[in-house]
Amino acid sequence: MTAAIGPYLQVALEEVPCYEGIADGDVSSNVFYPPVDTITDDDKPTFLEEQNVIRGFLARMPQLGVAMYDPAWKLGKVHPRPSSLGFFLAAMLGSWTSEAGNSTSAHVDPDGTNVPTGGYMHTFTFKFATAPQTFQAIACSGDGKHRKATGVALSDLAFSWQNGAMVLDPTALALYTDDIADPSVTPVLDLAMPFRRGDMSLSWLSGSALTRDFDFKFVSPVETIRSPVHASLYPTDVWYKNGELPYVSGTISKATLEANDLAALYQGGQFDAKIKIDRKSVV
Repeated sequence: MTAAIGPYLQVALEEVPCYEGIADGDVSSNVFYPPVDTITDDDKPTFLEEQNVIRGFLARMPQLGVAMYDPAWKLGKVHPRPSSLGFFLAAMLGSWTSEAGNSTSAHVDPDGTNVPTGGYMHTFTFKFATAPQTFQAIACSGDGKHRKATGVALSDLAFSWQNGAMVLDPTALALYTDDIADPSVTPVLDLAMPFRRGDMSLSWLSGSALTRDFDFKFVSPVETIRSPVHASLYPTDVWYKNGELPYVSGTISKATLEANDLAALYQGGQFDAKIKIDRKSVV
């Protein structure tokens, strides 16, 4: 007897945002199976109702089906490994460069250390374009039901710590969601260790008070658009909102009060935070 496969989540970057008409558009051949606690896939239908319309008799009309969909998509507590962390950073920020290390001074990490031969340095930045980076997601439930979301654009990627390990909370909009037949996917288990809080060090303001906790998130102002060019009950385009800029925010908890922290805050100075996770200590 063959054991059933599931539940799982498969994600892959899209070449262009895929709406209903091109829901099977080009996606990357690099697919990922991030460990995740929960998947929220909501069609968010708006129903046709004519309850107050005069139709020649005194009775409320029933709802007449769906008028439109506004899909929302969210993951709760992703437990990232290096590969899936890279995927979500690429999906969130939209622009990246990758360099192979060769132990020369031209290839150094943020600490100025040479990237060794066989290693890679990936640099992620916010994308400056009309449309954000999107991805496709296929999810399987424990009872063998399958759902597909395309044109998924992240609006929020929050980082925090749970039980000593890093977790992500991605929130997104989607262009199209639907039930699908079993795609015959065989998930690949990522055997890499998770990022542990005990492997992390935080560089913060010089002379700062004792830090108790730290979390941060990326925010990208995206919105879905219904273009009359395409006939669909679903949105057909996803854009960055005009006049709104992406940003990084976070909170830091202090055990004591330090004048340097208050002075930097009152002066409107830009805080410079650097997180380092040293995987060499993983056992």
